[in-house]
Amino acid sequence: MAIKVFNYTDDKYIEAEDTRAERIALIGNKGIGFRGEIIQSGTTDTYTVKEGSHAFIGGLSIRFLSDESFDLASSRYIVIETTYTAPDFYSCTILAVNEISSETAGEVPKHVPIYDKTLGIQNDLKKGAGRFGAYTKEEIENWVKSFGLAGNAAPPPNNDLNDIVETGAYIIGVSANAPFDYGSVFHIRRNNDATQLAISSSASAISMHIRKKSGVGAWSAWLPINAEGLTLASNVLNGNTDGSTYPRGVTSFTVAAEGSNWPKALGTVLNIRNSDSRFTQWFFGHAPATPGAWYRHWYSGSGWSPWYEVSTTDRVGSMHRPSVLSASPSVYTKVVFDETWHNAKGWADRTTGRFTVDKTGYYKFSAYATVYMEANKTAQLSLYKNGSLYRHLANSEATNSAYQQLVGFETASANAGDYFELYARQTGQYTNDFKSIRFICEGA
Repeated sequence: MAIKVFNYTDDKYIEAEDTRAERIALIGNKGIGFRGEIIQSGTTDTYTVKEGSHAFIGGLSIRFLSDESFDLASSRYIVIETTYTAPDFYSCTILAVNEISSETAGEVPKHVPIYDKTLGIQNDLKKGAGRFGAYTKEEIENWVKSFGLAGNAAPPPNNDLNDIVETGAYIIGVSANAPFDYGSVFHIRRNNDATQLAISSSASAISMHIRKKSGVGAWSAWLPINAEGLTLASNVLNGNTDGSTYPRGVTSFTVAAEGSNWPKALGTVLNIRNSDSRFTQWFFGHAPATPGAWYRHWYSGSGWSPWYEVSTTDRVGSMHRPSVLSASPSVYTKVVFDETWHNAKGWADRTTGRFTVDKTGYYKFSAYATVYMEANKTAQLSLYKNGSLYRHLANSEATNSAYQQLVGFETASANAGDYFELYARQTGQYTNDFKSIRFICEGA
């Protein structure tokens, strides 16, 4: 077997011709490849590497100066075996082996196969233009096209978007698990996680949808994206949908259905999601008779919080009594009013002195009055709920006979239809007067 010896540092060749320019043009300074012919002798196990063939091994260039024949009856491969002697000398031998070593010799592999009895020529650099390594330009393009990255996109495996594994672009043609019948889909894979972006091909109804999959879990629902902005379709999500399925960023969609855990039947939902623990959702009512704004939060450990309504001036009721209310000693006297200042929700009835609330929740009550008090006596303003004492709002005791200011606040839970009233009481010896009484109810 011929032995070729090289001085790698000085690029000096022994028993070989100088083919450096040819090598560099083909494979670069550190490439591996074979260019030439290897022919089987009839149906025997004898294989011949033909004179003039070249092998390239990480910068080493080997030229076959004569035919080299090998018996592969008990071997599978013809390899270039390289040995290394410091500081910079390489020796190459061509031989037949049954196993390829994974070791290295200096800076190059110890074994580089140039022929496999089962598969044919290895690391093939065939003569002729338009070839890159072992493949032609057409072969490489066809391989790239199989992922939809050049030319026409291919259908997904089994025409099912759930069966796509590799990153690429694919066509949708009445495909399983697609958001529409015709279009294209981009599949982006990172390890076991994946994202799909689908684009419809309908000229009259262009739409885009996104979904994701984490690990070996199931795909999320398709989330449509409006061409005018990141807007989710109204029929995709309801108020019970897991917050982790929403895309990150700012999205919105409309609601036009009863129930589904939305505050109202008609409205717009605005989502602001930065992470599973930083997600706020707003709901804005559409119906003219029941406008309003609500918000809630999502946290992965506990799910959705309750909806909280934002208080506005239309959820305030207030009544005023400028006339004098004469209160007998130690008697709770109900206050009725002369004027209604705010009553957008229809809570206030000044003639009965009642606030009747329209929904279940928390309400804030406040009361103000001026009262003449006898020395060492007390005066009170008290909140009644459904005809019974709920809380004393204000309580004052005078050291001298004089007018006193009474001010009180209280937050009360209520069901729709509950009513609240204000009562005045004083413990003087005589009938005393309460003046300029105000009673205010604010929706929580």
